Amino acid sequence: MKYITFVILALALTLTGVNAEAGLKFAITPKGMNDFTTQFVPQLLNQLMPISLPEFKVSDFNIKNGLIESMTLDGKNTQISFGQGTGNFRTTNFALKMSFFIEGSVFGFIPVHFQTGGVSRDDELTVDLGFGYEGQAVQINLRKLDLSIRNLEMHFPDDALGKVASAVMNALSGGIESVMSLVISTVLKGTFQNIINNMLAGLPAIGPLPKTPLGVEYQATQMPVINPTYLATHINGTFYNLEAGFLIPEVAPAVSTPEFDATCGKDFQVVMTEYSLNTLADAYWRTGTLFYNVTQDMVPAEAGLKLNVKWLKQFVPTLATYYPNDNWELIVNAQVTKAPVMKVVPGDFGADVGLTLTFYVNAGDNNITQAVSVNSTLSLHANFSISNWVLAPYIISGSFSPFTVLSSNVGDFNPAKFQQGLNILLMFALPGFNAAKPTFPLPAVPGMNLSSLEVNIRPGHLQVGVSPIYTTLFLQELIQNEDFTLADFAVPLEMQEHYLNFVKFDDDEFLA
Repeated sequence: MKYITFVILALALTLTGVNAEAGLKFAITPKGMNDFTTQFVPQLLNQLMPISLPEFKVSDFNIKNGLIESMTLDGKNTQISFGQGTGNFRTTNFALKMSFFIEGSVFGFIPVHFQTGGVSRDDELTVDLGFGYEGQAVQINLRKLDLSIRNLEMHFPDDALGKVASAVMNALSGGIESVMSLVISTVLKGTFQNIINNMLAGLPAIGPLPKTPLGVEYQATQMPVINPTYLATHINGTFYNLEAGFLIPEVAPAVSTPEFDATCGKDFQVVMTEYSLNTLADAYWRTGTLFYNVTQDMVPAEAGLKLNVKWLKQFVPTLATYYPNDNWELIVNAQVTKAPVMKVVPGDFGADVGLTLTFYVNAGDNNITQAVSVNSTLSLHANFSISNWVLAPYIISGSFSPFTVLSSNVGDFNPAKFQQGLNILLMFALPGFNAAKPTFPLPAVPGMNLSSLEVNIRPGHLQVGVSPIYTTLFLQELIQNEDFTLADFAVPLEMQEHYLNFVKFDDDEFLA
């Protein structure tokens, strides 16, 4: 699964909890939940078909071999609301298509045996969800599922007996709708609760990030917060390098942060704390891929920098003794030697990056030798904006700490000149970087338009807000898993015995 899978898992409130501050917080408004529901729930309902119904009785007729063949939800008249600890879904545009076998007698002596079916339209469906937190586990419970079938149309053979049966059933339609509403409500409630339970039980504690060896811990840290304005979940948010094992990064623990900003105006909000940012940096650093070779052809012409022996002699005067040609080019290997440490304050996204710079001299004819290797910490302070799904960074400042010499093949030298010289280089290079106004298009997320995304730098955390526009009708595309089907989570429903008992109304009740 990719991209949106992380969001879906987080909103699922799946896992066991610990008493700690959350590294990641997710919040969604009723409107945001309603937009997702109207777009994707209809196709999820179709994935469950057919659903078997238990045998039941209406007056003198037994209804057997019942199947719900399709369920249709028109998203135009759906409404989702939140309360204190509860969620409510209501629609008046639910429709069913059913098939069943009817046996019984008309007027007590005319036998009836029909394989038939029916459709209902504009049914009312109400679902109430409750959220709990028990035994350090978050729970989602279907407190109520009520279906009110209306406008039921039943189909009978077009012969004399069929017309008689049709007339009788039409006369009893109110009672039939009531009994079917009760039976189907019970079946659907059990089916949906099974799906919820199985999905929660089957989700992993550590979710992988797409196309990387990284994963993030989804463990809930407390009871979900739900009120009329939003639903918020709190998860551990520790990132790991799954190839390096579950090494706990040595970073400061998460601190308390807001979970929702009513002034943001976005339907979906994410809070990412310094803790999660730093564990992500640690996990990525452990991939061993944070090293780069810088050559002359990579230096922008406007920088006016020549990566050659003459340039390096400014910092290592003894270099001339070993490399007499000032024009020999350099290859600079830059390697991050420890996990970057980030600090977030309003308007300033800071990072301290431990760097080892190793300078090689290319004397031609594949004659490349190492000259010196030095180590320092680069402190960067930046800000950025995201508009129309394009990242625009702005570097506020940058500086190197004092250098230490790791190795030298050109004799002893004072590394202080490295700090002075490279800081001067940064002083001239950073304004040029900002003047160029570089932008970086963010990777597309299949099935969603996220151009409304905004990121704000708050004390100790990033606040991300977005009101997504769905550009696909298929959930499989959204979660990047073409094999996903809700039916995999719908275990066969074992109805309790009292639900299997026939429900019988007197004829007078039907005809009243």
